[in-house]
Amino acid sequence: MRPRFAFLLLATGLMLMAGPSTMAVGATCGAPESALDTAGVLPVVAAARRAGGPLRVTVVGSASTGGAGTSGPGKSYTAKLAAALSRRLGVEVAVEAHGRRGWTARAMAEELPDIVAADQPHLVIWQTGTVDAVREVAPEAFGQALVQGAEALKQGGVDLLLMDMQYSAIGVRLIDYGPYLDHMSWAAAAFGNPIFHRHAVMRAWAEESRFGDPGRRKADQESYADQVHACMAELLAQVITDIQAESAPR
Repeated sequence: MRPRFAFLLLATGLMLMAGPSTMAVGATCGAPESALDTAGVLPVVAAARRAGGPLRVTVVGSASTGGAGTSGPGKSYTAKLAAALSRRLGVEVAVEAHGRRGWTARAMAEELPDIVAADQPHLVIWQTGTVDAVREVAPEAFGQALVQGAEALKQGGVDLLLMDMQYSAIGVRLIDYGPYLDHMSWAAAAFGNPIFHRHAVMRAWAEESRFGDPGRRKADQESYADQVHACMAELLAQVITDIQAESAPR
């Protein structure tokens, strides 16, 4: 691993894990409407809900997918997503998470068919962009990987929700995420897939000092990370619920 890559991953992790949080999820999880607004449809999810479930969701992403920095695997947003979605949709929901440190979009795209064959999901949430941006993968190559993955899922009859990279004040001073965010938005529009703007959500939280000042104790850092993941689960569930409602036949 190159030193710069390791530093940026550490900086992002510190941003996620900084400081204690004592407020309830419902009081802290709001985000600007512009950050939650997205086009695209989820017809397979809508059909599964109409059929009474169960709904199967697969999340593919980097280390944060597994809850890196939280107090335990059960505190990750992927661990909390099933309950949040089930509560909103009124059906049983199962979530499978595939997270790997340093996983590029190209490597994920190549493994997506096998992951889908094993999990048989209705929906894939594809969390990507951070590793490619940090490693300075050519944005065009990143975009091609997104197309490869989106095409595979479309052919397999699986809904796709893209999820862009995390935001950290340190990270954006050291790396230009813009081209990768642009390619993700373009790929989503090209295939009619929605996108969860995690970068914009976390930027809004940072600018508002939503979660307070950074702390130094490990317990405080883990508590903060737990809160961030809980909020991400709630916002993802909200966005998915809204999109599938729009995807249902009139």
